[in-house]
Amino acid sequence: MYKAVKNGKIIDAYEQLQYVKYDQNAKMFLRCNKDDNPQGIIQRNGIRIYHVKDWDDMPKEAGDYETVILEEITSKSIYDGIITALNQEQEVSNDTEKKKENTKDLEFIRSGKIKEMTNECNQIITIGLDLELNAVKGHFSFTEQNQTYINLLAARANAGDTLLPYHADNEVDTIFSKEDILRLKEAMDYHVMYHRVYLNSLQIYINSIKDIDTLNNVTYGANIPEEFRSEVLNQLGL
Repeated sequence: MYKAVKNGKIIDAYEQLQYVKYDQNAKMFLRCNKDDNPQGIIQRNGIRIYHVKDWDDMPKEAGDYETVILEEITSKSIYDGIITALNQEQEVSNDTEKKKENTKDLEFIRSGKIKEMTNECNQIITIGLDLELNAVKGHFSFTEQNQTYINLLAARANAGDTLLPYHADNEVDTIFSKEDILRLKEAMDYHVMYHRVYLNSLQIYINSIKDIDTLNNVTYGANIPEEFRSEVLNQLGL
């Protein structure tokens, strides 16, 4: 397993390398074996080719290609974590000093895990809740646009306005009562708060983890050890 490093940053990783060499007759790169003096490798997603430092130069007619440094990945856990972070479109500084390599890999994986958990939190907030109000029963999603509009309706309701049109997902608008609008806002606010507070403690826990296997196994919604749970999280009963 290898990682491709350019300008001190990890840009790709591979379980197995796919070697290429420019064929003068075919006027294109063709796959080859490791023993065929390859000039480059194929990117993990197959879209582009990288030249590898200290390998044979690519001919000028082949065009301009990025040059990367290949560094061996010492365990499957590190590889899996790097792939997760790359899939989150993260980049991280890579220290070529071998004694610092594992620490840098850990930080790279940690960065990707935090972004992954943040994305899941946002998705769950957006998905929303099933609610049964006085006059309406259904599912309510809480996109940013929906949150803004619900807050507007709540302000109008508190100001005495009785024209409060809203709807459950995939339903037509009806006029909500003040009580139903305020109950909807209360449920939304608690739902958002619930997940924001949980995410905050989860990030603190993730930042404390020193083991790559443990880091890889963190999932959104998992129980957070007591020492990393905030007082607010405990008060919410999460």
